[in-house]
Amino acid sequence: MRRASEAPSALRERGWDRKVWDEADSTRELARCVHEIYHKEELREKVMAAAKGEGDGLQFDKDDQIAMNFVAAASNLRSRVFQIPVQSSYEAKGVAGNIIPAIATTNAIIAGLQVMEALKILKGGVAIGEACRYTYCLREPTRKGLYLLPTPLEKPAKSCFVCNTSTLELCLDTETLTLADLVERVLKQRLGVNEPTVGLGATTLYEEGDGADDRLVVNLTKLLKDLPGGGIKDDTAVEVEDFSQDLTVKLNIFHKTFDEEEERGRQGRVTDGDRNQSPLIHVKQVTDWPVVLGEGA
Repeated sequence: MRRASEAPSALRERGWDRKVWDEADSTRELARCVHEIYHKEELREKVMAAAKGEGDGLQFDKDDQIAMNFVAAASNLRSRVFQIPVQSSYEAKGVAGNIIPAIATTNAIIAGLQVMEALKILKGGVAIGEACRYTYCLREPTRKGLYLLPTPLEKPAKSCFVCNTSTLELCLDTETLTLADLVERVLKQRLGVNEPTVGLGATTLYEEGDGADDRLVVNLTKLLKDLPGGGIKDDTAVEVEDFSQDLTVKLNIFHKTFDEEEERGRQGRVTDGDRNQSPLIHVKQVTDWPVVLGEGA
């Protein structure tokens, strides 16, 4: 009779690794793996070092019995929570062993497609707009039996500041708003910038991301008009970069004092460049103050 302290692997039952463990078996095996790691000095030291931020800890290897048993037991317990069919340790090992090769194979296939597209451009004789294609990789074949579907590139949208080099116009009250308002409420909430670097001429006002200068944080609380480099005032050009998504946006900022009716409405709008035209997009209470965004020539 199996004792509560014993795990399936400890009993050395015939074909234990090919049987699907129930919840009790999986729990005991998981506990046994933790027990073995703790009582093996080399493994314990790696875990303790990783907890202190030193070293890489324990690396998964499908040929490491402790690691494989741990993964099989933990995945079975998690699968039961989400009503996913559970697998034996033997089946789990097969899945784990195929993950990395599958990723490498997929990367190689996509790299090959990229090289084929590059060759079309290098051969010349065709306009670059005709030579360039992006390729859909389909799960099911088309009526012609194709799994790869080359598609022409779409032309840049005039209203998109990501795929266009046009400059955006931004109207706001530069005498009452701070740099933090510009960063959080406009760049991040309205324009989708993740890690903005804000520059005014040769002066960097603020930056985020790896290697960012923490000393620039003091500028966030300053009014736009009082910032270094002459400040952001009426008709000021500001450059915003986001290295996390290879994005550069140029803003022409204009000072505008909003009247009481606009303050009560608290409505922002994105226009197509003519502020007298109807707005393309209406967003109510996107910010705590009115803002007009437009695309300049």
